[in-house]
Amino acid sequence: IDIPNSRKQHKNPIVRIGGLAISGGFIIALTISFLIIKFLGLQNLELNYIFTLIFSIYSFFLIGIADDIYQLSPLFRLALQIIITSIGFNHGIALETLDIRFLHLNIEKLELNTIISYLITIFWLTGIPNAINWMDGLDGLAAGVAAISFFIFFIINLHSGFILLGVISLVIFGCLCGFLRFNFFPAKVVMGDGGSNFIGSLLAYLSILPLTNFYLEMQNYNGSFKFFYPLIILLIPIVDMLYVVLSRLIKGKSPFYPDRNHFHHRLLKRGFSHKQTVVFILILHLSLCFTLPISLLFFT
Repeated sequence: IDIPNSRKQHKNPIVRIGGLAISGGFIIALTISFLIIKFLGLQNLELNYIFTLIFSIYSFFLIGIADDIYQLSPLFRLALQIIITSIGFNHGIALETLDIRFLHLNIEKLELNTIISYLITIFWLTGIPNAINWMDGLDGLAAGVAAISFFIFFIINLHSGFILLGVISLVIFGCLCGFLRFNFFPAKVVMGDGGSNFIGSLLAYLSILPLTNFYLEMQNYNGSFKFFYPLIILLIPIVDMLYVVLSRLIKGKSPFYPDRNHFHHRLLKRGFSHKQTVVFILILHLSLCFTLPISLLFFT
């Protein structure tokens, strides 16, 4: 149960294990989807990467559930997340090469050394879940932002020939649409840290997998999935997280110090209502995201 306090908008206690519904529905629908893909022969399933993905996102989910129940230390949570993402890095989920042909610099690829690759990968895979977690401050906000992001990833992955990643994106999009029925203002249930960690980690992994060397080679990559796509799709959560962290550091406080300085909090202070704030951010997010499929339609 999520108990109201000075940092939260809801006035009454509310169930906060909605992430259990999202993660449960996801694994059931994903299993059925994989069986259909295998039966139709649409794409070879690389079990090593699938198992690593499933292990990682459900580990993040368990960390979030534990935090919902026991209120874990932020540093302890972060340490566990780094361990999990390091395992993924060791299994090939890493940003090692950047395709920069679109810059027309007579250089097709930029190779990253192991240390730089590790730091960028770990920062991304741990940062995005926490950014989504921090956005889960208003009814329907985090789930809405994530649902839009997953749908855009679905379109781009299909365009890039990444059928499996497209199906995963569509499955979690469906789960979130079902969840939003009960989570949009006024919410009957919230996803909690378990849910936000789950969808945040899945967003992080789906956005980095098409850029790994394995996918570049396996999919006979045509360069249609640019490395800046995830930055555009997740721009609002990323900017919000960086702004809050920097503002806390400037004030001499811990980056984990809780406050009401997030984007949605500042809109509320300007007089927006709860629902208006959520709708405004979702429209802004949708506008940013849909520049990508439109550009793919007209310029590729």
